[in-house]
Amino acid sequence: MDTPTKIKTVLSMILLISCIVFTIFATSNITSVQGTNCLILDFGDDETYFINLGDQEDPDAYDSLNSLCLMYELDLKWDGNEVSEIDGVISGEEKSWKLYVIDKPGENQTAFEWRLSDNSPSDTKIKEYASVAWAYGDAENVPSNAVDATGVSFYGYGYPQRIVSLAPSCTETICSVGGEKKLVGTDRYSNYPLSVKSARDEGRIVDTGGFTNPSFESIVKAKPDLVIGTDAQFAHKDVAKKLRSVGTNVLIVPEGGDVDSILESIMMTGTAMGVREEAKVVADGVEEDIENIRTIIMNNSSAPKSVVVSLSLEKSPWVSSSGTYVSDILDKICVTNGFSYMSQSGWIMVNSEFLMPEYTKIDYLIVVMADGPTNLDEYKKILENLPDEWKKTNAYNEDPLKSRIYFLTGEAGDLASRPGPRVAQLTELIGKMVQQSAFDSEAIRFAGDDYRDHISITTDPVIR
Repeated sequence: MDTPTKIKTVLSMILLISCIVFTIFATSNITSVQGTNCLILDFGDDETYFINLGDQEDPDAYDSLNSLCLMYELDLKWDGNEVSEIDGVISGEEKSWKLYVIDKPGENQTAFEWRLSDNSPSDTKIKEYASVAWAYGDAENVPSNAVDATGVSFYGYGYPQRIVSLAPSCTETICSVGGEKKLVGTDRYSNYPLSVKSARDEGRIVDTGGFTNPSFESIVKAKPDLVIGTDAQFAHKDVAKKLRSVGTNVLIVPEGGDVDSILESIMMTGTAMGVREEAKVVADGVEEDIENIRTIIMNNSSAPKSVVVSLSLEKSPWVSSSGTYVSDILDKICVTNGFSYMSQSGWIMVNSEFLMPEYTKIDYLIVVMADGPTNLDEYKKILENLPDEWKKTNAYNEDPLKSRIYFLTGEAGDLASRPGPRVAQLTELIGKMVQQSAFDSEAIRFAGDDYRDHISITTDPVIR
């Protein structure tokens, strides 16, 4: 063994010993603040390992990978500066081990993507990046997401015991991965599971304010070691900066523009809580449930349908265009979003003229509102009082039993307004409304707090 190699080996052993000592200390519920100085090892399919490098002076991607593999007892083989094999997974022509980095966020930056490292592993310093990972894959693949919507790593937060949620969707996600008992604060609109609302009403957990205006003082009062919010609200990102400045860990998940981003939020939340394996079980279950619904519909042919989802029956309503998880659900149940042709994405307000058949084909209308019909008489009355613009759509029929206008209210309305783990249940509910011929079930013209009576295929991942 030549002298440089001997020196490198000695330094690696010193680094390894310090890593093991720190890791033993770090796994006892102590969390790393504001992202972590860690290395991620990604085998693909959400199978990841990481090592928390703590306060090490200047760890690099070479020594850190050696330390990580020794800690997890993974067999590691190097070919010079390149990884040739890890735990029996061998680099080849089609797939290989590569070193990726995410640059630290710049001002007003909103996208944070992996890129191949420009440096050798020894010159890739962990602290210079938002995240660093060794990943196995081909040219099309990149590692699993490792930073939140603000560019901060969510790996290495340990096992937080006091969690605050800033949104109902975040609350449900936390509970789905087993974190209900760790909640010490939520926004005032988090009402599911009901036990969370009861705890807040009784003062056992802190009311942190509204969804759009979280209270920094109330959050701090709860003494959290992790706060979880959503990118859908600028106020959440704003309060995240303040919380991080006082040493509180924060996770900001994607706003939920499609089903994939919801599944990603589940994985991010579980990882930040130290229960990534549990999160993968939940995410895989949700994905499987949605695929089951899609399969049932695809195996029972039906005529093409154009569906519109509206937040009211006003003449100028807010409707779902493309770029929403509701629109993604329509795609998965094999129907067309009537407003997907609009140049704007997300939830948009449209003028009454866009409800006319010459502009938009509306074969089926789903209305999401707080209060709606609970019986056939109320349903008839609503149809009778519809604005003329809605009565001219294909969805309307004077005979209420032939009308294709449906309502999601109360708890069912919550499903349609929260990009959370119950998305598969919403998929089943909407699927049974507009693809009734594919299911052996009665017509669902309105669903509210009783929506579970119509759910028979998918499961509730929040309450199990």
